[in-house]
Amino acid sequence: RWNCLFTLLANGRVAGARHYATAMASQGMLVIPSMVGLALRRTGMDPSAPIPDPAAVLARPGPPAGLVDPALLAAGMVAAFQSRPALVDSVTRVLADSVAARTAEGDTLSARIIAGLGEGVEGHRAMAEGREEAALRLLERSHAMVAGGGGPESSFLSHVAWSLAELYSRADRHREALRYLESLGQSLFAAPALLRRADLHERLGETDRAVDLRRAFLAMWSGADPDHPMVREARRGLPPG
Repeated sequence: RWNCLFTLLANGRVAGARHYATAMASQGMLVIPSMVGLALRRTGMDPSAPIPDPAAVLARPGPPAGLVDPALLAAGMVAAFQSRPALVDSVTRVLADSVAARTAEGDTLSARIIAGLGEGVEGHRAMAEGREEAALRLLERSHAMVAGGGGPESSFLSHVAWSLAELYSRADRHREALRYLESLGQSLFAAPALLRRADLHERLGETDRAVDLRRAFLAMWSGADPDHPMVREARRGLPPG
C-alpha cells in the first residue's frame, strides 16, 4: 500500500492518492491515511486532505509492551499538530513504557529508537506550540536516534526531516534546511522537497540550481493536474522560452 501511494504521489496523482487513502480509512486501516493525509496538508499537495481522528487511532488494541505500534506514531503526529495535549501525552506514555520494556530485555538499540520516536512526538508538540528552539533540539535528537531504524519509523522520520527543514528555513539557516530536504528523495515528501529546495537555492543566489530543481519537479510530476498550485509555482520560476 505504501508503494502504491508513493507511486501515485511521485507522479503527481494527488487526487488518486487521496482517494486511495480515504478508501483505506473507511476500511478501518487508519495508520497510512494518517501519515499520508498529514503529509498532503503540510506540503500543500492537498491542503484539505482528510486525516483520521487520532483518538480513533489510539482506541485500537495495541501490540504487547516493548513493540512499537505504527498507529502510535501516526496518532502522536496528528495530535501534536492539532494541539491535543492529552492525546500526545497518551502516546508518549506508551512509548516510554516500550522503552522501559526493551531496556529491561537488554535491547538497547530498540530502546534508543523508540526513545527517539518519543522525542519526535514531543518535538512536533513544541513546534505546534511555537517553541521553535525546543522543537529544533528535540527533532534533531529524534532524527539522530531513529535514523536507520527502518520499518514503520521511516515515514515518521520523513515528517521529522520536513519539520527540521521548515524550522531551519524560518531561522534563515538555509544550508541546514537543504541538508534535511535532500534526505527526502525516497519519501512521500520527494516532490515538494524539490520545490522547497529550489526556493532555498534561489534565496542563496544559486539561480541555476533552483531552475534545475524546478525542472526536476515538473518532470517528476508530469502526470499532475497542470492547474495544481505547485505545478504553477514551478513553472513561474522557470526562465522564459
